[in-house]
Amino acid sequence: MRINDNNFFDKWKEFSIEKPDEIILNHFDIVRNHTDLNGDIKHKNSKELIKTFSLIITHNYGTSVYELCNFLKFLNNLKFSVYHIMVMNSKQIIKKIRTKEFNIKSEISNKFLLKIENYSFEMTYGRIATYTVILDFIEEFLGLNEILSIEEKIDKASSHNDLKLISNDLSKKIYDYLKDLLPSSYLQSFSAAIGNQIIDQKKDENHIIISDDISDDFILNFWINSMSLESKLRIKTYSLAADFCLTYKKSIELDAKFSFQNLDEINGHEPWNYLPSDKVELFVEELYEETENVILNSIKYINDLYLQKINVLKKNEINEIKLFSKYQQISLKLPLTIFRICIFGDVQNKIIEAQRRKKIGLNKNNFFESNELNYNFKKSSYKNLIKNIEIIKNIVFYKLWNFEQKDIFSLICNYLDQHEINYYNKFIDDQKQKLNLEISQTELDIKINPNIEVNFQQNLDELFIHFKEFIKLENEGKNFKNFLNCLVLFKKQEKKFRRSGFDFKTYNNENLKMLLKIYHTLNEIMKFLSKFLKEFDMTIKSVDDQFRDDKQIFLEHFNYLYSTGE
Repeated sequence: MRINDNNFFDKWKEFSIEKPDEIILNHFDIVRNHTDLNGDIKHKNSKELIKTFSLIITHNYGTSVYELCNFLKFLNNLKFSVYHIMVMNSKQIIKKIRTKEFNIKSEISNKFLLKIENYSFEMTYGRIATYTVILDFIEEFLGLNEILSIEEKIDKASSHNDLKLISNDLSKKIYDYLKDLLPSSYLQSFSAAIGNQIIDQKKDENHIIISDDISDDFILNFWINSMSLESKLRIKTYSLAADFCLTYKKSIELDAKFSFQNLDEINGHEPWNYLPSDKVELFVEELYEETENVILNSIKYINDLYLQKINVLKKNEINEIKLFSKYQQISLKLPLTIFRICIFGDVQNKIIEAQRRKKIGLNKNNFFESNELNYNFKKSSYKNLIKNIEIIKNIVFYKLWNFEQKDIFSLICNYLDQHEINYYNKFIDDQKQKLNLEISQTELDIKINPNIEVNFQQNLDELFIHFKEFIKLENEGKNFKNFLNCLVLFKKQEKKFRRSGFDFKTYNNENLKMLLKIYHTLNEIMKFLSKFLKEFDMTIKSVDDQFRDDKQIFLEHFNYLYSTGE
């Protein structure tokens, strides 16, 4: 059974945030199947093999590589070549060394000693199995030429310092190879720390970590605990601690959704062939259509327009939403954490900047009072942003209306009340019969296929013009009073709206395409912000009480981190 069959990395807390490249497992399988000169499996102790492999993938191979260099120098002194060692198993190597040692010393021991100048290094025969595994992995990672190069360097080594240089150089080359295939030791350490804290809180070493284990309170406590004197990993900024935890949470969710039980079976095939039918749709949505990708792309598009000097939103408004392009859909599950990042993360950055400018001794509380920073203030800023986006959407709609663009059919119903929708549907049905259109309202509500017949597009254009003329009729217009009032309002908003690059006065395909995309993009951002605020209100019973409690906790720890005595 191959290591891949057990989803080797799935239960590793170190790899919860980011999984190693599958190439790493391929390397393992090759080393595992190495044979000696007799054709027998070379590394028969699978526990030793996995243990050594675990040291490598967690970037803890430095000490073992140093030991290996000492071992190779010892073999060099006995006139054993590296090639002979690489084609023998550990028992065969031990037998040869013991025979040599006995002939020299006439005694049997479970240890052997390397002496070079004034330096000596003691090794045990039990460690030889580890050395052979490491040597095989080095050949697998770096190639046979590197092994031959190591042998030349070992042969010339005449001091302990020479061995250290060889060891350090070898460790660096291993790292250079693995760095793009494995999460960094830094990332692994934080991942393990998050997993360990979950296990400690659950008081159950066998607890299977799930996404819900990462809560608003967990993230806050993780940051606080990381600052304790006993913690090996001190995370000074709350935003960074939250970043790691949110990434961890997302990784756990994805792993739970799309974990493959037999990776070997998938190799060379389309992976969704092995997914249960109820997961296929989820899998595709995760790759292409998930809401969070829409939000990410929407925010990016508005920001890209701003960089092109097309100011749909102002710079400060874009900065308000950039946070969501980073944390995306997780924001809806942990809205309090996002508010804490916005308020206390911002305050912490100001404190750090003040310290950098040597403004020591500032009252941390002043950062809140002078900027009116609190949760209700942040809620108001999001609500105002939603209102502003609504106005800009209206203006974009009005421009499209004036351009008499057929795609506006997908938007008109957004501005009709229920009474108007009934008349609108009746108008569409009547016009379909007059124009002989075989089309449903659903088809009107989707983006028109560019490959559709020209005749059909012309009919749609005609349908739109008929609608504009239809609502101007006195008898019919009274049934669309609300909509006509909207158009009057939008016209006023457009006249007052002055923003660089936001003219779109010329009727052309490029402007039409951009306006439609702007409309849908703003709509997605507005819907997301509205849902985010709704989730926050459902999570927090009393906003003022929550802010008061959080402020006390954060100020206490800011004073601890940034006291004048530190």
